[in-house]
Amino acid sequence: MRYYPHFLSNKCENKMNLIKEKSVALGVLLIPVAGQLNANNYQNYNNYSNDSNYSNYPNQEARKEDRQEGESSKTYCKDPQSNYLIRGDFLYWIPQVSGLEVNFGSNSVYQSTVNSVSETTSIEQDSDVHFDWDVGYRVGVGYQFDHNRWETNATWTHFQGSGYRSVNHGNWHVRLDQLDTVVVYSAPFNPSFTLRPLIGIRASEIRQKLYSRVVINVDIEDVGLATDTKTFQDRQKFYGIGPIFGFNSDVKIGCGFGVYGNAAVSLQYGTYHLSFNDQEVITEPATPSQIVSSLKKQMYAFDFNVDLALGVQWQTLVYDRVYITMKLGLENLQYFDQSRLGANWGKLSFSGGVFSFILEF
Repeated sequence: MRYYPHFLSNKCENKMNLIKEKSVALGVLLIPVAGQLNANNYQNYNNYSNDSNYSNYPNQEARKEDRQEGESSKTYCKDPQSNYLIRGDFLYWIPQVSGLEVNFGSNSVYQSTVNSVSETTSIEQDSDVHFDWDVGYRVGVGYQFDHNRWETNATWTHFQGSGYRSVNHGNWHVRLDQLDTVVVYSAPFNPSFTLRPLIGIRASEIRQKLYSRVVINVDIEDVGLATDTKTFQDRQKFYGIGPIFGFNSDVKIGCGFGVYGNAAVSLQYGTYHLSFNDQEVITEPATPSQIVSSLKKQMYAFDFNVDLALGVQWQTLVYDRVYITMKLGLENLQYFDQSRLGANWGKLSFSGGVFSFILEF
């Protein structure tokens, strides 16, 4: 062992004590600096977490989407987990048809002789049918698939309407039975607007029945007044099927309240069964005669039709995943060249109000 002189030992000891004192003083000075650095790091972490660039990370994006879906569900009271749908519609429509003006009109004929030349003057006045408002119904079911935006719906529409003309005791009746089976895809553009394109199959049965009596007064100069009475008892049945294309749209304006608009077109290929049972009776002083004609024919053709709807709706949650939706709106259905009972082919339409009750669960 090596020994140092006494004065060297004291000198080293003093130097070590000085170093310790300086280290303690430096540590005391660094404590506030370290605290400030920790505060700055905590603030930078918060800023980094809230920074928009941080939303690019998958976890954060998923959290943002979940939060937006939760807010959307809370705002508009809609849970996409409802799978089944049952609906019932009350229809209050008025039917209209064209092409039957001659069958419900009036006519007068005047015959005279001038310089040994017979002249005939005919005055024809066509009239429209007075159509009545009637009630009908529509029922439907639907299913929404899990984990995607696809759903399928089937609806059946039934309506019977009529029209009449009191002058010639004529009347017209129509019956509509229509089945639509469609597949719908929901495409939300934003939390307030959703567009639902659809494609499917439409099958229709439309029946029309016509009874009309037209009395023609024939005034024969220097002879007297004769009558020519024509009676029409005609029927038409149409059976058609074809594709249907369209879209449904919803615009939400608050929790449960919104506006909807629908449009669809369909081209059906089907068969027309036509039956004509007509009679014509001519009385004196003209040459009395009675003509009875009966004709039945069947023809195949395309029928183009358009559906439009617009209204307001309200939806609310009643229990767990059970929702009810009520709609009040206007509808118009147009069938072009559908009526073939008159002298000319005519359009057939149904228009009016609809009240819908929808249960989702």
